[in-house]
Amino acid sequence: MSVNLTQSHQKELEHFLQLFRSRVTKHLQTIEAEFEDLQSDRLSADDVYNQKDIYDALQLLLFAVKSNVQIEMRELINMNALLLKQAMETAQKHKIDLTLDIGAVENRELLNRVERLDVAEWTSNCKSIAALDERKASPKVSSTELSLHRSEDRIRELESQLRNNEQHISKSKQFQAMRQIIDKKNEQLRVLRERLQRYESDNEQLIEDD
Repeated sequence: MSVNLTQSHQKELEHFLQLFRSRVTKHLQTIEAEFEDLQSDRLSADDVYNQKDIYDALQLLLFAVKSNVQIEMRELINMNALLLKQAMETAQKHKIDLTLDIGAVENRELLNRVERLDVAEWTSNCKSIAALDERKASPKVSSTELSLHRSEDRIRELESQLRNNEQHISKSKQFQAMRQIIDKKNEQLRVLRERLQRYESDNEQLIEDD
């Protein structure tokens, strides 16, 4: 889906988006007003409502919201049809036949791309949406690579600190004293093993003499 808009077409697109986005905002405000009217006219914090009261209130709200949405959707469809008719008439004056890819307007991927675009980015030097996405992705890739390098540097720093701490601990008085205690205990165990071995040997000799 290539994008190559002139300055004039960019202005027209800005007017188009501003119009329909303002219609969406206004329509949402209308729906919100329906809820506020229901709360003020039919609901009160001091009253107690049974299931039928709640059902009737929700049905009334549903009818109001559906009516507003239906009217707004029809108007939006008709407005787009009028704009498309104007574009076709202009094309016919220049002996150009327009063909519409109706399926493309329901393509979720393309719709998401359009949603992410700002009108100011639809300039005449744009080549394609794919190229635009690539430019948008490039800073993210650079940021990720920078974070990765920082993490690697931090790991190396922590490893160096760990080695230094190990050396510092091994040289400390507390570590040396603990080492001496362990060595002394090992020596005591060695002596006890030798005594046990001699005892077992003497015991076996006594048994043989008997």
